[in-house]
Amino acid sequence: MNCQYCSKPATVHFTDIAGGKKKVTHLCQQCAEAKKTLKQSEWDFPSLLQGLISKHIGKEAEEISSMVCPDCGIRYMDFRAHGRLGCPNDYIHFKIGLKPLLEKIHRSVQHKGKAPAKAGKMSLSRQSEIIRIRRELQKAVSLEAYEEASRLRDLLKEKETADGN
Repeated sequence: MNCQYCSKPATVHFTDIAGGKKKVTHLCQQCAEAKKTLKQSEWDFPSLLQGLISKHIGKEAEEISSMVCPDCGIRYMDFRAHGRLGCPNDYIHFKIGLKPLLEKIHRSVQHKGKAPAKAGKMSLSRQSEIIRIRRELQKAVSLEAYEEASRLRDLLKEKETADGN
């Protein structure tokens, strides 16, 4: 996509919807700054992320601001400043601050993933149910709850054979 004013590659894209009509403008960085449509401070990702975070943490701000991941050592305030987590365990350790943020950005806190259109929604829900049953089975075995493990094993076989049909 090229800039609408010069032939440089467009890096700034604006979509304006007014009166039910959609207008898309593609600009390069220089033209966007020249047209005063882009101010560096307004489009700084860490600043945008920090604004979203601060709206959602409220009362827990003191507690969250002092949090540090024991696995990677990143502080929650470092995440706020840079917009990047240090390791997958940060989702667990910073759950209080991340949950509202993820709900706001992604409209969900559970990763749904993508699937081929021909797979259908039933296949995805069945697959996630099989994964859930496998986890419960592992937990039952580790707790030596063998009757529960046996029940889960039979349920898992049933679900897996139903998925194969």
